[in-house]
Amino acid sequence: MQGAGRAASAGFSVANTKIARYEDLINRLKKLLDNEKKNLRLVKTMSASEIDTRNHLESILRKCVTDVQDEIARKRSQNTSNYYAKGRKGQSELAEEKNLTQLEKEKIIEVLLS
Repeated sequence: MQGAGRAASAGFSVANTKIARYEDLINRLKKLLDNEKKNLRLVKTMSASEIDTRNHLESILRKCVTDVQDEIARKRSQNTSNYYAKGRKGQSELAEEKNLTQLEKEKIIEVLLS
């Protein structure tokens, strides 16, 4: 019977090592899962922060575009009223505006946008 006992204890030892390996594997997978959950939370937080930043920048850009449109409309109405107030002199100034070079036009736009 002692031989049977040894075989049984040897079988128990083999099963015990398999169980230990599985438990070790389970623990490593749990750690990996926890790390991935932490990474996911971090990525979600960063994504939300980027979206907030983008939305803020978009609102600033929209406000700037609206301000430029209002400024252009104001300048056009001012130029139109000046044109009618000056008569012939206004027409000559309008003709001068048409003769502006591309560089001069770019400078004017740059000044209006600043």
